[in-house]
Amino acid sequence: MTPRETFIRDMRRDPRLASHAVKLALALEAIDHEGDDVPDAKALFSAIEWVIAQPDTIEKRLEAIGRLLALDKAENLNLQEFYRAQ
Repeated sequence: MTPRETFIRDMRRDPRLASHAVKLALALEAIDHEGDDVPDAKALFSAIEWVIAQPDTIEKRLEAIGRLLALDKAENLNLQEFYRAQ
């Protein structure tokens, strides 16, 4: 199971987040496909995948994903510093 699949599975198991798991899975899939043609989307998806793989709470990772989505670009982003800055 990939980190993304595990993350979505864990969201589905949490009653507070279960209704959002499918939407997030679809959004991640769309970003992944867009990344095939758009370098910024590829960088964003790679950053999100890195965040998802972190051994932290779902809430902390979702917050980091939200912060990534709020950025104009994820290219050249120091993910460790970005993630620690939460």
